[in-house]
Amino acid sequence: MLKPIQVKFTTAIQKDAKMDVTFINIDFDVEKTFGKKRLKVKVWYDKVLYRGLLTKYKGAYHMIINKEIRAQIGKNSGETINVKIEEDLNERTVEIPEVMLDFFKKEKSLKAVFDKLAFTHQKEYAVWITSAKKEETLQNRLIKFKEMLLLKKEQATNSKV
Repeated sequence: MLKPIQVKFTTAIQKDAKMDVTFINIDFDVEKTFGKKRLKVKVWYDKVLYRGLLTKYKGAYHMIINKEIRAQIGKNSGETINVKIEEDLNERTVEIPEVMLDFFKKEKSLKAVFDKLAFTHQKEYAVWITSAKKEETLQNRLIKFKEMLLLKKEQATNSKV
């Protein structure tokens, strides 16, 4: 298997003027470098790995740097970071936490709905559910999780009609 193309550069973390969002500008020609307009990527921000999607937003390429990544690298907007980007050719799978496995044992039909979700959505649900500190919060999130999956299942059924 060929080694993926890697692009390395140093840049400053930017902050959106209207939203609480930080990002980096992608100043190289993504389409020429990777041969695609949109691709799954592995991005290392000062050696901290982030897996995401590289796509245009308002006519330009950017990569988001979320709060978790900023905390791990200890940097904020205006500061300089080293960046390495390569196409992510690995299958994206979410390790499903025990509490969700137990949930799917009771709600077998909803596992198929969950499996059809994008990697990022699966990961966000797993983090949301496992980040509950109190049992009451966990149970409330599982109820809400069930409602959201049922809604997605209904929407999928209706779109086939």
